[in-house]
Amino acid sequence: MLVAPRVSQDAWTAAFAKEPAMSPWHLAQALIANSPLEPEVVAMMDSYGMDSYYKDLVAGAQNGGISMLSIQKSELSYFNGQKSIGLNDLTAAALNDSVPAHLDNARVWHQAYPASGSQQSLEALHIALGNLTAARTIVDAQILAGTEPAYWQVADLYLHQLEGNQPLESVGATTVALLQSIAHSGDYGAAQAQAWLEYLGLPQTEQIILPHSWHGPSHLKPAPATSVVANMLSAAPNPSNGAVYIMVQLPEGAEQAVLRVVDPLGRLIMEREVGTSNGIIEVNERGMTSGLYTAGLFVDGVDAARVKFEVIR
Repeated sequence: MLVAPRVSQDAWTAAFAKEPAMSPWHLAQALIANSPLEPEVVAMMDSYGMDSYYKDLVAGAQNGGISMLSIQKSELSYFNGQKSIGLNDLTAAALNDSVPAHLDNARVWHQAYPASGSQQSLEALHIALGNLTAARTIVDAQILAGTEPAYWQVADLYLHQLEGNQPLESVGATTVALLQSIAHSGDYGAAQAQAWLEYLGLPQTEQIILPHSWHGPSHLKPAPATSVVANMLSAAPNPSNGAVYIMVQLPEGAEQAVLRVVDPLGRLIMEREVGTSNGIIEVNERGMTSGLYTAGLFVDGVDAARVKFEVIR
C-alpha cells in the first residue's frame, strides 16, 4: 500500500501465493490502493480463488467505487471503536467497584484520549467522585452545544436533584411530564428517562404509530409514517467483533415483516422474512468488514424502524 501504484506482478503473485495466506481484507486493501489494476492482476483473484465479496470490493475500485479514503475511514472506525470499547470497559469497572483511585484513573484516560461517549462517562465519573461542580460544567456545556439534547435534559434534571440533596422521587408533575415526553421520543436519552419513571413507579405504555389507510387518489397519497414509539428493532452487541443479533418486536396485527441489512456502502447483504412473530435474527454474513451497518424493518410494506450497528474486525 505504501508504494502504490508501483507494485510489480511478481509481488502480487507472491502475495496471492503466500503461505499461510494473507488476510483477504488486507490483500483487498492493497489491491484497492493500487487500482486501477492491470488485467493480469485482476485475473489472479480468480486463479487463486479469492472470495467473491472481496473481489467485488476490488472490482468497485476499478471504476472509482471505493477509494483509499473509504479504506481510511474504515480503519479509523475500527480504531475508534476499539478505543471506545476499552474506555467503556474501564469506566464500567471503575463505577462498579467505586474505588476513588480507579474512578480518577478512568477520568484521566477519558480526558487524555476522548472518544464517543466520553462526556457522558466523565459526567458519571465526576458524580461518583462527588465532584458535582465538574459534572455541572459538562452538562451545561453539552446543553449549550445542543448535542443529544434529550439525554442532557435528563442529566440536567438528575444533577439538579443531587445538587439540592433531593431524592429522585421528590420531583414535581412538570418534571414527570418532561420525563414522559422524552421517554416517548425515541431519542438518545429515552432509556434514561424511562428508567427514572420506572423508579417512580410510572412505567410507560408502549405506543406504536402505524400509517392510516388511504382511500383518496393515489397521486395524493401521503408518505408512509415511519415514526415508531417502541423498540421494534434493536441490535446487540453493538459494536461487535463477531455476530450481531437483531431483536425484532412486531406491532400487533402486522401481517408481513421483512428485515433488510445494508453494509457501509449501502449494499444489501441480507434480506429475511420475519413473519408475524417476534424473535431474534443473527447477522453474521460472510465477509462482513469493519464499518457501520443499517438494519431496516419493513412492516406490511412500510419502513417501520431502523437500527445501526458497528462491526469491528
